Order: sequence, then C-alpha cells, then structure tokens
Amino acid sequence: MLKYHLTIIDILLFFLVMLTVNFFDFIPFPTTWDSWNSNVNKYAILLISISIWLISLFYTHQGDILNKKNKKSFDSSTIFLTLSLIVVCIFSAIFYSQSLFSTFENMYWYFVFPFLYFGLKDYLIEFGNLVKFDKIIVVTGVLLSVVYLLYSKGFINLHPNAIIDIQNLSSGKVEYGFSRFQAPADFVFFVSFYLSLTLTIEMRELNVKYFIQQILLIANLFFVGQIRVYFVIAFMLFIVTLFFKIVGKFKQTKIIFIIFGFLAGCFLILYLIKKLNFFGGGARQASSIVRSEEISYYLSHMFDHKLFGVGFPDITYNYYLIRGFSPTYLAPVYYLEDVGVFGFLGVFGLLGIIYILLFLNNLVSHIRVSQDKIIMYIFICAFLATCFTLIPLNNSRIELMPFYLIIITILSRSKKK
Repeated sequence: MLKYHLTIIDILLFFLVMLTVNFFDFIPFPTTWDSWNSNVNKYAILLISISIWLISLFYTHQGDILNKKNKKSFDSSTIFLTLSLIVVCIFSAIFYSQSLFSTFENMYWYFVFPFLYFGLKDYLIEFGNLVKFDKIIVVTGVLLSVVYLLYSKGFINLHPNAIIDIQNLSSGKVEYGFSRFQAPADFVFFVSFYLSLTLTIEMRELNVKYFIQQILLIANLFFVGQIRVYFVIAFMLFIVTLFFKIVGKFKQTKIIFIIFGFLAGCFLILYLIKKLNFFGGGARQASSIVRSEEISYYLSHMFDHKLFGVGFPDITYNYYLIRGFSPTYLAPVYYLEDVGVFGFLGVFGLLGIIYILLFLNNLVSHIRVSQDKIIMYIFICAFLATCFTLIPLNNSRIELMPFYLIIITILSRSKKK
C-alpha cells in the first residue's frame, strides 16, 4: 500500500474541513469562538484559504499529475468573479454611503472561493494529494452522517454547541421519527457526490464498504437533512454509477443498456418527485409560492445599478431591500440563499450573467476533453441541478465550491485506473 507524507497544506485542509462541518462546536470553547466558527461566519475559513493559497505559490509537484496533457480549468471564470467582487464591493460602498470595511463585512466570505480554488487546483490534481484529501472528507462525511442520524433519532446527546445551525432547528419538523438538522446536509451531499464520481474513475472499488458509506450518507440526507433536492440527486448518482459499472461489462450491447437505463432513470425521478411530494400542499406548497415570489423579487433588482444588482448593502439600514416583502406571509421573509442562482443574479446583475456564461463555457471545455462524455454530462447536470436552490456560492456552502470544480476537473482529466 502506498504511503503519502502529510504536508502543511494537508494539515490546513484538515482544519478547514473541521471548520466546515462545525466540528469544534463539540468542544466547549469560550463564547468568543462563536463569531469565528459557525455555519454563517467564515473568518477562520477565509484565513486558512489565504494561507493555503500563499503556500501553494511556493509548492512544486511531488508526484504523478493526472493527465498532464489536459490543462483545462476554471481559471478564467474564477478570475472574473474575483474582479467582480472587488468592483461590486467598491461601488456598493459608494452607492450605499458605507465604509469599505463595513461593505467588506457584508461579503468577505465570497473570497474563500478564489483563494481556496487557486490554492488547491494544482495541488489536488496530484494523485497522492488527492488520496489524502479523499481520506479526510470521506471519513468526516460518514462520521458526521452517523452522529447526526443517532442524535436526530434521540439515541445520543451532544454538547449544546454541537447543534449545527440552531436557527433551522425551530423550523425543522420531525419526519419518520427523525428531527431535522439542515446544515450538515451540504457537506454530506458533497461527500456522496464525490464518492459516486471516484467510483466512475475506478479510484475506489465497488464493494460492501462503498455501499455502507453511500447508504449512510443518503440516509442522512433523507431523514436528517430532509432536503429533497440533495436526496434525489445523491440517490440518482448512486444508482447511475452502479448502472454504468454493470453496463461496462457488456460492451457489445452498451448503447441498448444506456437507452433503457436513461428511460428507467426518468421514470424513477418522476416517481420520487411524486412520492416525496415535491410540489404538494400545506407548508411545502406555501414554500414553493414564496420561492417563486423571491425569484421574481430578486430578478427585478438585477440592474439596480446597471452593472450589478443589489450588491452588498448593510442589512441594518437596508433590511427591506434585502428581505423584500411577501404578500403570502405579509412579512419580509425573502432570503437570497433560498433561490440559488437567482439570488446570485440579484446581487451581481450583469456581472453575474457574464460570470455564469464564462463558467458554463469552462464546463463545456471540460466535457470536450473528457474521455467519457456521458459520465461528464451526468455529473455536471447533477451539479447544476443543485444551483437553482442550493448554489455553492451561498454563504453557508461557499468553501465547497472550489472542491466541486476541482473534482470535475479531475473527472475530465482522469483515465480509469
């Protein structure tokens, strides 16, 4: 078995993942730590991201690079977003008569993405470094799933600080005997997505261990996270990857299996949507109505300042601008995070449109150079499907965005085994 030495970047990555899953909430730190370690505050994660980027400037490749000939990346779109952040920050300060410092406080977490992406994009493309990253996130994701399945069911008790995203606990209902804890779902879904992807490139074997890991992760999304979009996508990717592993053994009739598999997959998706009552009555119907209101509201503010939309106003003085007003609830209950890419466009406007076009162009470039375009289409479509309501550029999941892009790059560059 190959052994890989830990580097400073590996250690920083470990701490970043621990902060991402709020692991340190399990430890009774002083209350001042709360402002640094929470689901919405990213100060510590930003500092680690900057540190990783600075160290990467002096890093030289130590091992095998996956497919050196394929140099495709997301550099152009990420650089454009970084410049857009600076522009919107400066002009938000001017238009809303705010200091640059207070404006920066309203948007600093966006910088986690470019610093972490440029710090890791060349590092994780090395197979040895990817293996170490693999161990960190998979072990963490599975343990997180198990702990919250047990806690949600009432089998164990946790330190009060360990209740991730306590604001969502009050809105979290009990279904199938499990209390809802929403915040861990972002990382749990990412690990399930990653496991499915690494199986397709034969980085891991299809065995009992893989089945157990995926079942625990998907069960957490269904029972604990109760986020139907995450559950359906993770479950479908799990089924699809199993399907392609089986189809690979029948090369002569592969196209027939793919066609029948595609049709069966469509029927399964429709069945899950109906069974899970995606657009049902009651609270879910009201939620759908409010989301349609949010989309309309934020898109109507896309060109407030011609080049960008709402920008980064201070919520203290612009509460109704940011939260809007719902005729359904007769209250300012809109959240940018609820409507994914539409909320992003409401903030960045024209600059946001340009970024998305550049980003989609980068995705198309990765598909073109991929050896298995069908698999690339499946994983990219799965990733994009989450962006309508759960875009990784939102505050609560921004640190996962560079990891998604890097593993998509790895998928496009990898040869099996």
